[in-house]
Amino acid sequence: MATKNATPQDVASCAASFAPPIVTAPAATATLPTTVSASASDVLNEQMQPTYEMATSRFLLEGALSDDVLGSEHGTVKLTGDT
Repeated sequence: MATKNATPQDVASCAASFAPPIVTAPAATATLPTTVSASASDVLNEQMQPTYEMATSRFLLEGALSDDVLGSEHGTVKLTGDT
């Protein structure tokens, strides 16, 4: 233990030296996926395609909406389904 009249050098020499433990980093274990999977965008595209195909077929069978519009003698427009 240091005395009252000790110089800073004496105090420093009395303290035990400190050495931090040597730590090694763990080995990298990054692995790539072994299987190839579809992205979310591709899955959504596959699910929506039948819907678009049905809508397109319906439009082709029914014709355009503009084909149903007729002009009347008063200049107003009505649909052919209206009576």
